[in-house]
This record gives sequence, C-alpha cells and structure tokens, in this order.
Amino acid sequence: ATGLFWCSTGLSAYDIPDGDEWQQTFREAVKSSQVTVQRRSLQRNTSDTPTPGAEPSTPSRPRRTLARHPSDPDQRAVRAAHTEALIRMTSRPGRQARVQGRLMAFFRFGGAIFATDARCPHQGANLCEGEIGDIEDMVLGKRYYVRCKVHKFQFDLTTGNVLEGHCQPLRTYSARIRHSVGESGGLAEVEVGFNDLGEAYFCPDDSGAEDF
Repeated sequence: ATGLFWCSTGLSAYDIPDGDEWQQTFREAVKSSQVTVQRRSLQRNTSDTPTPGAEPSTPSRPRRTLARHPSDPDQRAVRAAHTEALIRMTSRPGRQARVQGRLMAFFRFGGAIFATDARCPHQGANLCEGEIGDIEDMVLGKRYYVRCKVHKFQFDLTTGNVLEGHCQPLRTYSARIRHSVGESGGLAEVEVGFNDLGEAYFCPDDSGAEDF
C-alpha cells in the first residue's frame, strides 16, 4: 500500500538502544562533563596568573587572535562538555548496517525506528557516534534529532532538515519493524523502504551464499 520496496537490514529492533533511555544517560554525562571542563578552565586561568614577587618575563611577541563574539567562550565550553560526555558514554545511540549498498544509521525511540545515511553530510563523521534526543516544537510537536559529534550540526531524524548548522540536509529513509514468530520467540526485524531497488538487489554479493 505504501508503494515502497521493503528490504531487511539484518537488525533487530532490540539491538538498537532506546533513545529515551540513552538521552537520559547522556544528560547525566553532560552534567559531569561540565564540571570537568570548568575545572580545566580554572586551572588554565590560574596558571596564567603571574607569581607575586617574580621577575617580569620578557615581553613576548603578541599572538595573533581571531575576533570572537563575547559569547564564544561559553559556546566553546558547551561544545567541550558535549564532546567529553560523548567520550564517557559506554554505548552508542544507534547502529549501522549496509542495506542495498548504502551504509545507513538506525535509531529508535520506543517503537519508532529512524533510518538515515550513516555519515554526516557536512564532513562525513559517523552519526552513530553522535547524540540523539528530542525537542518540543510549538507547531510540529515532538521532534527527534541526531547531532554530529564533530561540528555539532543537528538534523531532524524524520525529514533530515538541518536544525542547527549550515550544510546539506541529511538523507532519511522510511523504516518499520516487522514482527514475526521464530524458533527462539518473537522477532522484531527492522526493514527499510526504498522507492526503487538498485543494482545491489539484482546483483547481490553471493560470496557467502549457500547453494540450493
């Protein structure tokens, strides 16, 4: 009825972390990281303070600095805490799989699966190593996003639109969970829908295929 060609990803929905739980853990990691970043900043500022009674150092050549907006130091601290928190996380928010020759990323919030290109359209960073979460939109309601770990660009997981940053939109795909019953119990296989099937579908890599 959807007019799409549905293809298996080889992933179970249970293999993909729950986004709400991951987001909660990440927020706690950000709080801890903010403290760490503040301590580092204080240590740097303290080390720059001249020691009382010490001989004045020879004036050094002024360093070239870039003009920055006054709020930039705060923004740099936020970015540093974000990166620190991602490093602390013991699990990634999504899973990668290659489907029909495309390397894709999969994220889950409850029973909803989101599929996108695996790489950030800006400079190719792995989106499964970034951040996911949700925001409340006064018009559209709750929206889910993924944020790149490198330049912190934020993308809508449904539309691929850029929510923060300036680059090309992220390519997204239709995804669903197909429930079935197997020998080991209930299965929840993740499938991706394509408008058309590429050459990989008609000429699959049969290097590991079995003879029938």
